[in-house]
Amino acid sequence: MNILVLLIFIGLVIMALGLVFFLFSIKNQDFEHGEQLSIMPLEEEEHGTDSNSV
Repeated sequence: MNILVLLIFIGLVIMALGLVFFLFSIKNQDFEHGEQLSIMPLEEEEHGTDSNSV
């Protein structure tokens, strides 16, 4: 029965840590990073006239 109390405590600690990290990422707006990465391939590259290009 003691192991059940220990497992519940560990589960609650892990859940609390997940909530803290989630709120931290919301505060720092890290959730927009995936959207920025998905748009990057659509940005046009600048191609200059380079004499060294083949």
